[in-house]
Amino acid sequence: MHTTAPALDLAVAQPVAQPVVRPLAAPARLHLAVVPQAARRRGEDGATTAEYATVTGCGVGFAGLLYKFLTSDSGQQLLSLIFDAVKSLLPF
Repeated sequence: MHTTAPALDLAVAQPVAQPVVRPLAAPARLHLAVVPQAARRRGEDGATTAEYATVTGCGVGFAGLLYKFLTSDSGQQLLSLIFDAVKSLLPF
């Protein structure tokens, strides 16, 4: 007995996966692979946290260097020079 495939219900909205272009072994050929968006993001879990940690670490390091410089004799002279120049520009 031959049966037919069930009819598709087009009234139900299904999420549409976006195509992703991925190269095959041969560099001249491209293959379109449909990968769900959730699967593409899975490899980036924690990337934002790592970026924030890196930027925070760099900021803390720069702040430490700036503190050491501005509390040294040369830094104090530079600050004094800058404040004297600003004070000379003020009308009062």
